Amino acid sequence: VDLDAELRQIQDDPLFRQRMLKLRPGATAGPMSLSVHRTLSTHLTHTTFEARADGEKGILLWGKAYTWTGLIKGMQRFGAPAFGAATWKALSIMANAGMGSPFPLIWKKIKRGPLIVGSIVLTEHVGEVKSAKAFLKTDFALADEKQREAYLKALCDFLTQLHHVGISSFTLRYVHVNRPSGDAPPKFYLFDLDKVRISERSRGWRHRLRVRPTNRRLRRADQ
Repeated sequence: VDLDAELRQIQDDPLFRQRMLKLRPGATAGPMSLSVHRTLSTHLTHTTFEARADGEKGILLWGKAYTWTGLIKGMQRFGAPAFGAATWKALSIMANAGMGSPFPLIWKKIKRGPLIVGSIVLTEHVGEVKSAKAFLKTDFALADEKQREAYLKALCDFLTQLHHVGISSFTLRYVHVNRPSGDAPPKFYLFDLDKVRISERSRGWRHRLRVRPTNRRLRRADQ
């Protein structure tokens, strides 16, 4: 997949331009440039990267490109790809609930003729983060009692919010931390959203009908 070519298509999307206004206060939803800034990691089924909007001095974005590789995986995801869509849905739920999640900008299917061969998710960039496990071994271990209490309260509040919006089935290794300077409490984020589950309960039958297919595709993709 040519990421720069796919990003050039995304930069002309009216919905993407409109959602970018949240990150560009005072700007208009006019033309912009969008390109790969650097590749963070590459795997057989996905690539994580940073994108830059409006040139080198523009806004940094976070992106993940999914590709359907392998015969069995390709056949499983041909009709209804789970990855990318699940990440987009979970991010949207958190953003609509007012949680401190990366703002979702666009989810785009990658097509070759009539076939869906992958997808791209672009979100707000939240800065440098470290895993919660690494945070507990460094910042938390070196903090005084008052700071530790503040860290634990922030983490508990974050996990409680996830429970309230119906996001579950993740481990601590998916939780990452952005440590602000000074005495400000840390901000927690949930990464690797492809593996989460969205609760089918407590929101009525319409919610269950929307969520059940996503969870079924996620279980199938994990096999």
